[in-house]
Amino acid sequence: MLKKFLFSSLAFLMVIMGCGFTYHGQNHNPNKENFYGAWYNGAGQTEDVYQTIYFDEYESTREFIDITCPSYDTITQENSCAPMAATIVIAYYDVTLTNLIPNFEPGYTYNGQFRFYPNSNTTLHLKEHLYDLMGTNESGAGTSVSQFKSGMTEYVNGQGYSIQYQSIGRNVSTARSYFQNETPVVLFLNSFEYYTIAGLVFQDNQVLTHGIKSSSMHVVVAYGYQEFRFYENNQLTRTDKYYIVSFGNGTYGYLLINNLNTINEAYAITIYW
Repeated sequence: MLKKFLFSSLAFLMVIMGCGFTYHGQNHNPNKENFYGAWYNGAGQTEDVYQTIYFDEYESTREFIDITCPSYDTITQENSCAPMAATIVIAYYDVTLTNLIPNFEPGYTYNGQFRFYPNSNTTLHLKEHLYDLMGTNESGAGTSVSQFKSGMTEYVNGQGYSIQYQSIGRNVSTARSYFQNETPVVLFLNSFEYYTIAGLVFQDNQVLTHGIKSSSMHVVVAYGYQEFRFYENNQLTRTDKYYIVSFGNGTYGYLLINNLNTINEAYAITIYW
């Protein structure tokens, strides 16, 4: 579904809660299976990034899944961002496939908009179960893509449902088409630059940005796309492109994708009867 809007000013609040981190950002060999850990409290090669963008006017385009995705945080277990990403996707589908997580209510509807509840014992236990099914930390520090798929498939099939993974690589147009069809995309990152929703503050003719930049390998769930186009003197001076993501640390935000080389692999995931 396509939605276009102008982004309103927000006060900045940077929440760093985390995924139980051990840094493993050095393993980028495309011929070797990568293991995706997590980041936490600036560990590894992680730094704050600040920038001021000036403009006369700007345009914004946004596409996203109608009900977004939950913004759970990992809290327990080291290197568990991959099982957390799977938990987020499973909880998203549990809204309509109500037996995917037994005896669980993922959220509620308020003023016509569905809102997910925060982390609960149920979602934490599901993440811990997926951690075991995926064999996280058993073959390497974190979870490989093949382990992610194997563990998630075992869980979904065990609940009586089917699952499909569609590789989309770095094709943003394909990802956007999946968002329009209410399908989340899991991103396996070799590095990232990330801003919470409140990390882009529009004030008069400038944008104040505050985010984090890291060479850590991480897994997030994308559920939308955001593009800002900035103009000065009627000339386009800058275009910033982001995936809208549930980052796995209790926050929603913007993953900068001007450089698509930060994405190793990406999969649109569909769970169905």
